[in-house]
This record gives sequence, C-alpha cells and structure tokens, in this order.
Amino acid sequence: MRSLSAFSVLVTGCMPSVHLQVLEPADVFVPTHIERIAVVDRSAPPDDGGGRLLAAAEGLLTGENILEDREAAERAIQAVVSGLAASPRFEVTRPAVPLAGSVAGGMPEPLRWKRVKKICRQVDADALLLLEAFDSDSWVTVEPYPETITTEAGKEVTVVRHAAERETDVTVGWRLYDAEQGVIVDQQQDDTTSNTWRHEGDTEQGARDALPSQGETVEDLAEEAGERYARRIAPGWVTVTRRYYAKGHPKLEESGDLVRDGRWKKASKNWRSLKDHEDPKVRGRARYNLALALERAGNLDGALAMAQVADTDLGNRKSRAYVVLLERRVEDQERLDRQMSGTGS
Repeated sequence: MRSLSAFSVLVTGCMPSVHLQVLEPADVFVPTHIERIAVVDRSAPPDDGGGRLLAAAEGLLTGENILEDREAAERAIQAVVSGLAASPRFEVTRPAVPLAGSVAGGMPEPLRWKRVKKICRQVDADALLLLEAFDSDSWVTVEPYPETITTEAGKEVTVVRHAAERETDVTVGWRLYDAEQGVIVDQQQDDTTSNTWRHEGDTEQGARDALPSQGETVEDLAEEAGERYARRIAPGWVTVTRRYYAKGHPKLEESGDLVRDGRWKKASKNWRSLKDHEDPKVRGRARYNLALALERAGNLDGALAMAQVADTDLGNRKSRAYVVLLERRVEDQERLDRQMSGTGS
C-alpha cells in the first residue's frame, strides 16, 4: 500500500521546504470487520434516581454549569465523528439513541451486550463508540502586580495591574464495543485535557472580563479531546514539512525553482544527473533530494535507501535526521498496512 501525498512549497531560511500530507497509523488496532461505527453520547446523568439533581448540586459547589457540560460533550462527539469520517478506514453514523451514564459521574459499567447489538443492528453498524463520561473543572485566579510606566510628562511611576488566569480541565471516557465479537476493543478513561488562559487588565474586573468564558474554554478542550480520540483508533492525515537542497550547483538551483513551480519530474531529472557527481557534497545533496522525490511518490523503501546513500556523502545532521525520519515512516507504513488489511497491530 502506498501513502497518498500532496505537496505545497514554502521557502524558509537557507533551505526551502515542502509540506506533505501523510496518512499515519492509529495508536489502537481495530479489527477490520469493523467498518461502520455508530457514535453515541452516554455521559449525561440519568433522569431517574436523582442523578441530575446530584450533578446539579455538584455544579453549585464546583462552579460547573450542567448545560455547559452537555454542550461541550456534544462538541466532543462532533469532533470524534468528524475525525473518524475524515479517515479512509471507517464510515461513521450518529444515531439519536438516548443513553444515560453513571449517577455518581465517572465511567459507568459497560453497556449490556444485548443493547449494544440491538443498537448496531438498528443502524447497520459494526461497532458502537460511546462517550461514557464527561466532566469539567474551571477556576479563575487574579493576582495584582506592579508595573512601571512613563507618563506623558516623562516621569516614571509604578501602577498596580492585574493578571487573571482561567485554568480548565476536561476529563472524558470512551469505550468502543465490537458488536460482532462481543468484546470491548478499546477503553480510555480519565483522559484529561487542560489549558490555561491568561489576560491582564488595569483592574481585577477588567482582567477577569478579558478572559474567555468558562463555557468557551470547556468546549474548546472537549473538541480537542474528541479529535485526539479519533486519532487514537483511526488512521489520520497529518501535515509534515520536508526541506531540500537548492544551492551548491546550478542544477540544484534550477531544480529549486522547478519544485516551486510543481515540476517535480524535471527537477528529479536534474537530481539524477548529479547523483554520481565527483563532488560528494553535490551528489549527496542530489541524492537527498531524490529521496524526497521518492517519498513524495510513496516509495518509502526507495526513499530510505537513497537517503542512506546521501547520508554517506553528506554525513551531517540533516541527512542523518532524514534517514531516521524515513526509518520511522517505513515502520509506520507497515503498521498502517496491517491496520487497513486486518493482519494485526
């Protein structure tokens, strides 16, 4: 299987760069009989047994807003659905199935297999992905600090300013149920995403007002958590940067212009004409660039072999780093092939 790729060119520093889209393997192997996944939110507390009342009481104590958590959980679901749909590995569906989680919060007991199979049968899915738990914490601190300013009259004076910080944590739990085999393929609990937002102001209230709202920060982190889980179970496209040589010989310089124009075939012809040049620096740079062209074409084994030869000529940190990078890409491609063909992780 060959990696699909797309390039754009960026000139930065002494070596120009190209951007490449590569398909990276997932962290978790999902059996290939699972092709269609149904995604459902099970993180809301149940209506009965006082679950929502208990959650409301906890919210009053911690400053959490139940409605904000429900909206943020929806953002997490949307993000994981988008991430799975963007992968060539899965089809994804979002059925309207009401499922309630734990009264006390945290991960509930696994859903009964009879219910799992019924849902999957109804929506024609092979597996059920549940957001099993969702919780957020957010708090604000404000600290005064002195700052020296210069007045219009040219006099230096010290004023008191205020720095406000909002710290937010979002903790989620996921389970992926294999309806056919009756096994939990993956379970991730207590996965916490955190961030701190900081703003300053002339007054304490001004600094607080400059911060994003609690709901906004929770939703942002929920979306990040959903995107990350999609990448955990589904191969996904990522953008990487590669540098290449465009100096040291007229044909290297010409090829740099050709690459910027998207004329890789002509550039590669120039590099091939230099790959046996008597000057080791020139031939090493040509071979390095040829390795990049092979990677672009999806020939990772050929790219690695060419990069190793280039490293023999150049012997610098760039050439060695590219060899290591391609070694990792070859290993990743082998994992990706297994994930897509179902021969194991």
